[in-house]
Amino acid sequence: MVSYYISHDGLKLAYRIMGKFTGAPVICLPGITRNSTDFDYLAPHLNKYALICPDYRGRGMSDWDKDPENYNALTEAKDILQLMDLLDIGSAPIIGTSRGGIIAVIMANLDPERVLGIIFNDIGPEIERTGLKRINEYIGRKPAAKTISEAAENLKLFSEGFTGVLQKRWYEEANKHYIKTPEGLKINYDPKLREGFKQYLASGNVNLWQEFEILRHTHYGIIRGKNSDILSAETVEKMLKRFPDGMYKEVSLRGHVPFLDEWESLDLIHAFLKSHYKVSRLMT
Repeated sequence: MVSYYISHDGLKLAYRIMGKFTGAPVICLPGITRNSTDFDYLAPHLNKYALICPDYRGRGMSDWDKDPENYNALTEAKDILQLMDLLDIGSAPIIGTSRGGIIAVIMANLDPERVLGIIFNDIGPEIERTGLKRINEYIGRKPAAKTISEAAENLKLFSEGFTGVLQKRWYEEANKHYIKTPEGLKINYDPKLREGFKQYLASGNVNLWQEFEILRHTHYGIIRGKNSDILSAETVEKMLKRFPDGMYKEVSLRGHVPFLDEWESLDLIHAFLKSHYKVSRLMT
């Protein structure tokens, strides 16, 4: 079920709670153009937790912002902290997919006591330009496909680094990211997201090591698609050396981003969350 809250600047923002409503909370933050459905594959494996899954402003069921400059990670981090206040969540671990991991880091810098730890799904302080250029090719643009079935086939063909994924999964992915209309398919987010992303890409090499310094005081885990063009193995190695209190799993046969229901992803997520929440609390 979709619920809503009003942001500090008057937008109606959507979120879903999956799993056990009375369970220990886990904040689940999706990728840049994605939404709360990013975590549909993970949710059945974490049914003792309350997964708090938002749609950022301009995505999914949330209102679009009249000012596209507000589509930035700082504003989105503040929106999530406001949602935590609304739900009376003092602190919680965060699972951040791609952009969601950056938002989690900003939240931890804004208010460290609110973030118990961060699991990064294929994102880090250095972001590979190869992947950014690939994202720039499609972000904010109407899909070429005319039907969900055609979109699913295109996802299968052009999702680099993914092997052995069933066609059913690509069909599910197409349904998550496109809306059927009489004129064909359209994206389910504000096309003006492209404006901010183009500025981001033009800014040069993305280096967020200063912001990631918060990991010296925050437990974290990294999930990386072995074939990722966003998070390199070299960046992961640097992170683990610089911030030694981290866990790591590489997911074979995956690029950017893993679906999070792979056994490697689940191994890390279960171990990480158990280290933060006692079993007795989960069973209440």
